[in-house]
Amino acid sequence: MAARPGEENVATLYADIHYFYGSPTDNPPHHRFDKGSYVYLFEDPNLGRARLEVANQAGTDDQDAFDGYLDRIHLRYSYKQTCVVTLTVGDIEGNDEWHLPTYDPHNQNKYHYKLHSLDIYFWTHQDALQFVNGIRRVLPPELCEVLDEPGPPPRHANEMSPVIQQLERAAISDAGSIQATPAGVEAGAPTFPGPPVAAVEVVPPPPPQQFAPIAYNPAAPAAPEQVRHREKTPPPEDGVANPLHQTLAYDATTPFSPGLAPSGLGPLSPGIPPPNLQHPPGAPTFPGPPQHSIASPGKRHPRLHAAHSTAGYRDGIALAKGRTAQQGFDEVVGGDAMVVFADVAEAHPLLRKWSGIVRAEAARYGVDWEILKDEDGGVGRRLQEEEEDEREREARVRRDKAARPAERAREGLAW
Repeated sequence: MAARPGEENVATLYADIHYFYGSPTDNPPHHRFDKGSYVYLFEDPNLGRARLEVANQAGTDDQDAFDGYLDRIHLRYSYKQTCVVTLTVGDIEGNDEWHLPTYDPHNQNKYHYKLHSLDIYFWTHQDALQFVNGIRRVLPPELCEVLDEPGPPPRHANEMSPVIQQLERAAISDAGSIQATPAGVEAGAPTFPGPPVAAVEVVPPPPPQQFAPIAYNPAAPAAPEQVRHREKTPPPEDGVANPLHQTLAYDATTPFSPGLAPSGLGPLSPGIPPPNLQHPPGAPTFPGPPQHSIASPGKRHPRLHAAHSTAGYRDGIALAKGRTAQQGFDEVVGGDAMVVFADVAEAHPLLRKWSGIVRAEAARYGVDWEILKDEDGGVGRRLQEEEEDEREREARVRRDKAARPAERAREGLAW
């Protein structure tokens, strides 16, 4: 048996059931008895309802079943009959619930009769209590009649034996007397006064602080991880010159001289040591030229120098790009070639691809390109004529340029 949406299977039990289709006091009674039936108890906690479902003679040709909600059912249970539960069915609307087929009182034909009551004989005492407690959680108390229910056991104020209490009191009193006697002193021994105490008042040390551990709570969340912020990198000092500018300024302070070798090695070969130049004795000595401190302009005006340097770098890069781009174009295309917009558009891969797609679709649908032409012969012809005019103009300019050196040569010879 399957649970319906929202229901929960509370119990699946085995029992022998005695069904009554009329009052049990009728003579002869209209009844039926089945052994080894399956009893299913379902609960719907959202709706607060319980449903009973019973399957009789499962797995045989005579198997049948019924179900019904327990809203209008009266339950009766007695602790003197621990395995028997009696259910009395109230007024039920329709023929879907609490109806079970059986023979008529004359045992001639089978009909679908409504149940009056049923006695459920569970196989164990625990099964009966599980079934009763499952129904009592849902039904109101007036519909659950539980007889001879034992009360809770009495609770004593003091569960400990008086003998044990007396022994504990004796142990506590003995421990107090032992602590009152100093260590190492026998009972009854004579005592002597101690040495005289100095006049200086000695302050006793404070008692050690007692540590009270916190009770362990397994459900408590873990301590948050300590967040340590990273120290920010300080900004560079204002006025620091460019390293390249510093190198240039350092080189400017030490001018190159062919007669003087730098410190360390000779000027010609890194492996030859410098010559030993000594001042001859008696020769006059002269002071060297005054050393002017050549300071980098960036040190005097750092912001202005940085702005002009950046602008100069940009101008140099733009000029170099223009020269190299023009040179590469002349090498690939040729100095005398004339490229117009139509040539660039036709050479573009995307435009060439879409032009082919448009012409293929036009051919597919039978589009007549002659219809798109105007009175002058079409847009394409007019564009072609303009391109031819432009080519003729450029060819004329090239011819004029080529004729100028020849004219100059003839003028020179005539002179």
